[in-house]
Amino acid sequence: MEAHELAEKFRNNTRTEASYQEVVKWCSENTNKLDLQDKDQQYLYEMSTRYLMKYRIGKWSKDDATVIINYLAKKSAWKLGIDENIAVSILEESDYKEVHGSSDAVCINNGDDTFSISYSPRVIENLLSNNYDQFLRGMQTIFHEVVHTQQNSVIQRENIKGVDIPKTKTIYIMALETIARKYDSKFYNENYSHLLKENHAEKIGLREAMETMQKYNPKLYQAYNQEIIQQRLENYDRNFYDATVDLKSGKTVDFMLQIDTLSSMYIEQHPEIVQKFPILQVGYNLDGTKKDLSKLITERNEMLTDSETPDKVNELYEAIANHRNALTGGLKGTKDELLTLDDYIAKTGTDDEFIFGLIKYRLENKTKMTPEQISEFMKREYSTASKVRQEKQEQEIVHEKAETIKDEIGDEFQPKTEADKKVEEQVETMWQQQFQSWDRNVMTLPNGAKRKQEAAKVMSDIVRQQEQQEKQTQEQLEEQENHGTR
Repeated sequence: MEAHELAEKFRNNTRTEASYQEVVKWCSENTNKLDLQDKDQQYLYEMSTRYLMKYRIGKWSKDDATVIINYLAKKSAWKLGIDENIAVSILEESDYKEVHGSSDAVCINNGDDTFSISYSPRVIENLLSNNYDQFLRGMQTIFHEVVHTQQNSVIQRENIKGVDIPKTKTIYIMALETIARKYDSKFYNENYSHLLKENHAEKIGLREAMETMQKYNPKLYQAYNQEIIQQRLENYDRNFYDATVDLKSGKTVDFMLQIDTLSSMYIEQHPEIVQKFPILQVGYNLDGTKKDLSKLITERNEMLTDSETPDKVNELYEAIANHRNALTGGLKGTKDELLTLDDYIAKTGTDDEFIFGLIKYRLENKTKMTPEQISEFMKREYSTASKVRQEKQEQEIVHEKAETIKDEIGDEFQPKTEADKKVEEQVETMWQQQFQSWDRNVMTLPNGAKRKQEAAKVMSDIVRQQEQQEKQTQEQLEEQENHGTR
């Protein structure tokens, strides 16, 4: 029976135990052909899942578990926009162990932007168990492998189905882990439980499992202690961020710094990898060298301008900037970076806590300064920034006053352009011509001589008044000068 025919039959008839079983049986027989773009298939698998999750948990058959695994895995991938890129299979014990060893499930990158997820029979065993924790573990594993598929997709692409992939700290670190594996697979395998990729998949897998139970079987969801679940989720973060590595030299470093070091060694030898992993271009130049601190600060400011999630941008650049000294000069590299940050503060007077955070991290983790010395150092940096901001503000006030004075006194004291000077010369020439004409004509008027004498007297009085005013001003200035010297 075709999917459309069965879907119509199920929709248009009374739903009974037998009708549900018929739908489950059809789904079990057609899991290899599951296509969620087909609305009828999607409907049949959704009805099967609702029935099995709500009424049949603890009574599933192997075929029932197979339906759940295939549908939930494909549905999760479909929501992430990567369903067309994955193939899901459940292998027999012998076949799985021969290829993949003792793991519960595995995600294989086929190298052509497609992935294969294989689940072992142990996942089915967990789903058939009456033990709550074992059942939860089976559900978590289903989603866990889909998350790995998504991880491998986002670190190699700039968008999925036309939607830009955000540049985040998590994606950046996962890209570094993938490259570190190429350089030192032994370290990668020995520290697998500390990898961000693994703990991120565990965390999202558990969260998706709980949300699925809450949707399909609220009573079962409530049976789990939510505080314990929350503790598990938090532990996954600590497994990575609190992890350390003991080096042969006897020194202990944080796990991320070691991942950064190993990946940097590989990138230095294979710079072309930077173009294959777009997220790496945030921290690396295309020639495989790390971007210096000045460039990181500039590009971070540019990214903040267009970002709707500034906290995510700061997290990303903080992770890049604070885990880059292993191959950038050691202690000398730290000193150079501190000088770079100090110079930035002295020039900008920034109040950006991100910048001060970079300084404090270096003082605490890259020097032997005491807490008191660090505190004093930070006070000086804040003080420098404050003084620079105050000076900039005072300069702005002076500039504003100058502009106001110009506005009040008018244009006569503003620098004259060549055009202004030419117009002024023409006006003056015209005025002189008119004055000379008046001087000549006045002689022909009645009492012309007398009027000319009166005009000359007026001009003389004006000149005398100007001279007296200049003399008075000079005397005042001399008096102030003499007063100031006493």
